[in-house]
Amino acid sequence: MHTLEAVLVDETPTTVSAPAPSLEMAKTIIIVSPEDSSRAMIAGMLKMQDYTVAHAHASEQTIAEIAGADRPSLIIVGADISDMHVTSFIKSVRLTSRLRYVPILVIATDKTLHKQMEWKEAGATGWLLKPFTAAQLLNMVNLLAF
Repeated sequence: MHTLEAVLVDETPTTVSAPAPSLEMAKTIIIVSPEDSSRAMIAGMLKMQDYTVAHAHASEQTIAEIAGADRPSLIIVGADISDMHVTSFIKSVRLTSRLRYVPILVIATDKTLHKQMEWKEAGATGWLLKPFTAAQLLNMVNLLAF
């Protein structure tokens, strides 16, 4: 059995569960990860709950494209992005006025979790440790996305 290793910036445990969004309130979530399998898995879990999902790569151009489109409800970023360091990506998002207050959830691995304070200082809203269940992901998303 896996335990939930998710912490919000204020270090409040994620035990709150919120209902899934209705179709008329569909929320857009951007997934930034180089791993096709991770993106597909996360997207599948979110689409089952009627979230609109878009994929992106971590780059300054991507941040500009996200800022120019409809404001997302949440950005999920894999801690394994290679084109741009996670902390740099988070800082760049926070410096973009349209994205400044969009929640950012980092999907961490055992190898990257030690960087959580760095992510927090950069502006990450929370993080979730792999492996996680669909329920754990959806609880975090429902808590963070607005």
